[in-house]
This record gives sequence, C-alpha cells and structure tokens, in this order.
Amino acid sequence: MTSSVKVWLIGGTSDSRTVAQILSDRHIPWIATVVSPRAQRLYKNLPGEIHAGPLTADALPHWLREHHITHIVDGSHPFAVEISSLAIAIPLPYLRYERPAVDLAPIVETHPNIVAVSTWDRLFAEALSRIQPRILLTTGLKSLQQVVPILHRAQWWARVLPSSQESAIALGFPRNRLILQRPPVSVAAEKDQWQSLGINTVLTKASGSAGGLPEKIAAAIALQTRLLILQRPHLSYPHQVQSGDGLSNHLDAWFGKKVC
Repeated sequence: MTSSVKVWLIGGTSDSRTVAQILSDRHIPWIATVVSPRAQRLYKNLPGEIHAGPLTADALPHWLREHHITHIVDGSHPFAVEISSLAIAIPLPYLRYERPAVDLAPIVETHPNIVAVSTWDRLFAEALSRIQPRILLTTGLKSLQQVVPILHRAQWWARVLPSSQESAIALGFPRNRLILQRPPVSVAAEKDQWQSLGINTVLTKASGSAGGLPEKIAAAIALQTRLLILQRPHLSYPHQVQSGDGLSNHLDAWFGKKVC
C-alpha cells in the first residue's frame, strides 16, 4: 500500500471498530474521528490515529489537508446526518458502512402497539397523545433537550450511558428519572424495567441490532407496551455497504487486492 493513501474513518460506533480492524488488517493507514474522548477506547490495540472532538464545516477542509486524507469511510451512527452530509460533499472517494436496518414494515402491520414515525415532532406528539403517559426515552442524550420543555406533560424516564449522566442533568433532566445503562439490553431486562416503572410508552430510534431495537420490539410485543420508533433519516449515499465482505470488495476496487 502506498504511503500516500490515508483514510478518514468517521467513527464513534461499534461498526466503525469493524471498519478500523479491516483497514488495519490490510495495512491501510487511517485516522478515526470521534466526538467524545471516551469513544477513543473503541480502537484500542489498533494502529490507526484518533482525533477526538467535533469537526465543523469551516474547520474540515484544513483538517483534511493537514492529515493528507485521500479516501473517506463513513462508519458513523445512522442518525449522525450532519457529519455524513459534510463528508458526502467533499470531492474525495466516499463509502458508507452502515449497520443493516430492521425491517419495520411487517412488524408495524402485525402489531398495532408498535408505530414507526419519520420525525422527532411526530414522535413526541404520539408519545403525549395518550392519557397519563409514563414514557421511557431511549433515544440518546441529545434528545433530552427536546424533552425538558415538555417534562410537565408526562412522567418521563430516560435511559442514557453512565458517562452521560452529568450532561443529562445539565440539560435539565431530573437525576432521579435517569437510568444509566449501556445497550443492548436483553428482552428479559427490558420487560422487567418497563413493568417495574409502570411504563406504557417507549421511545426509541431505528438504530439496528447494535442499539438493541430487536430486544425492544420483542419486549413490546410480549407486554403489549406501546413502542414508538423514529425511522432513520434518508441520505443519498454515493456508495454504501452493510458487511465486512462488502467493505473488503470496495477496498479492493480502491486500492487493489495486494496487501503490503
């Protein structure tokens, strides 16, 4: 592999760890970007570089030149549309590596208590449409800022990463309504938690298996609890793969099959 090649890996997910491993196995130089310094641990024992902190549209061109980026592999979260949109607009070879989505159509057709919605506004409107809603929010830290102004309209609980506790409190979410837990959560644990809190509505995102969506669906079916799922945003990716084999084939097209 020529030393003039360097891949920008848009990271921060377990998917991006898979990409980093494949790039490393092929001796392709890479630098991963993550928003949180804690996410650097995803790439432990791998030989690439890591940049922690947000990248703005203004700073990105200089950063790309500084790090001599020649190719982009986007392994970011399916809902991280801002950074993906910026990367797509860059005149460099781009590939999206995204975890497979759960097919929601047959599920929502069969189970009326499971509803897929396309916008945040619709998600919260549906959540508040029932009498005396007791809502478990599993949509991540960033969504809490949208909930704080409507806390008085329901009884809310939010499940966040342990590392996000203080940030959630700083946003104004009550400490005693935070559940510190890492996904995925087992079906049995989901059911126990929902029942112990008297939850009648659960909000989640269509993040795939890595985010624990299949477990939530199974729990919702078993308990007949209302599950509202925010669908993935739609971006037009120039090229996209959903498996390690697909990634390897695309890397072959970019760099050839020979590994140095």
